[in-house]
Amino acid sequence: MDTQVAHGAPALNPLTDTELNLMHAYWRACNYLSVGMIYLKENPLLTEPLKTQGILYFTPPAPFEKHVTAPQDERYLIQGDKVVFENKGKAINRSLSLQDYPVLRALVEAFRSTLTNDVVTLKRFYLVTLQGTPRRWVLILHPLNKAVQELVESIRFSGEEEQLRSIETRAPDGDRSLMVITSGAQ
Repeated sequence: MDTQVAHGAPALNPLTDTELNLMHAYWRACNYLSVGMIYLKENPLLTEPLKTQGILYFTPPAPFEKHVTAPQDERYLIQGDKVVFENKGKAINRSLSLQDYPVLRALVEAFRSTLTNDVVTLKRFYLVTLQGTPRRWVLILHPLNKAVQELVESIRFSGEEEQLRSIETRAPDGDRSLMVITSGAQ
């Protein structure tokens, strides 16, 4: 795996294993995630962000699901090495293996490894840094792989104490996606 950081990447101090384990200790209380989310995608060419909403489900260590409920019904399910995308309105049901898509695997691991406290896997794909205090924190991931760096500049998990509040993804071209975690879902 290519582990060079892109030219011009910010000089950050990566977390020690102790610091990262402490960060994950805040999330251990959340063994099951079922929350509402509002997802905003910004692009310099748009006058306002694209907005979707839905529910995130996560039951460690396996299924991770993003169910978009508006403006259309879409479902992304990640279980093990398999990713399923479903859009009933467009009659789409696709399944792929993460082994065949290494860039997608790195993006999936940003979420899955963070939420399952898998420090070893997370550090295989990302430079991991932490800002703030246990009361209000930001966990920042910078991809190590050049192919991923072409798509993602950073992924930022922000929260307060053990509560995850948002996930922001920044692209090198200025695009930005923000997932705001709202109340618990059913």
